[in-house]
Amino acid sequence: MACSSLVSALIVAGGKGERLGGAVRKQYLTLCGRSILSHTVGIFARLDEVGEIVIAAPADDVAYIRDDLLVREFGAGVGKPLCVTPGGATRQESVRAGLAAADPRSEMVLVHDAVRPFVQPAHIQHVLERARQHGAAILATPVKDTLKRCEARSITATVPREGLYAAQTPQAFNTAKLREAHDTAARRGLTATDDAALFEALGCAVEIVDGSGLNIKITTAEDLRLADAIAQSFFGATT
Repeated sequence: MACSSLVSALIVAGGKGERLGGAVRKQYLTLCGRSILSHTVGIFARLDEVGEIVIAAPADDVAYIRDDLLVREFGAGVGKPLCVTPGGATRQESVRAGLAAADPRSEMVLVHDAVRPFVQPAHIQHVLERARQHGAAILATPVKDTLKRCEARSITATVPREGLYAAQTPQAFNTAKLREAHDTAARRGLTATDDAALFEALGCAVEIVDGSGLNIKITTAEDLRLADAIAQSFFGATT
């Protein structure tokens, strides 16, 4: 599904890994001998639809990622233009910095968490296709568990799960419109935990594309143990 329009893959790699409790940032931990960040970059590097990759990283890690980590793990390069740019203090600020560093000709952008290394190419292609049609689309999975609202560890209500989805990444947007959403949020002092929420704040619709339960975000030590098991089937035979 190659397309003549420029698609930017914006990988947000600013996490500190505090909930993992280690000294190494979670995106640099290894699965099957390679860093989580490199696994993630590799997925987008292999997609014909992606024209460039932008990594928004902690400012003091930019040189390490660009001149050490990626050189060591990709050798001659990832096969397409790649930029590593300083992110911000929050995820929202990092995405805005990444958008500023993207090619001005970019027409569509895929925003993805660096620590989701198991996203499937077919899902990326599907969410991108839907975003081209509708302006914005995200991967998400229906909520399966019963949800409880609590105060002071005591249940105050059971929340109906019908119609509720757990958002994933990548989230795909018209690039100019996402820039507008971030600029508007900055002027209004709005904050959000994902880019779809900023897009919604403009009054724009966002499409849901079915994701996968395997597309986990590695945040806790328990996630890392699960990721080790998943990685054996995803990467074990090829790394």
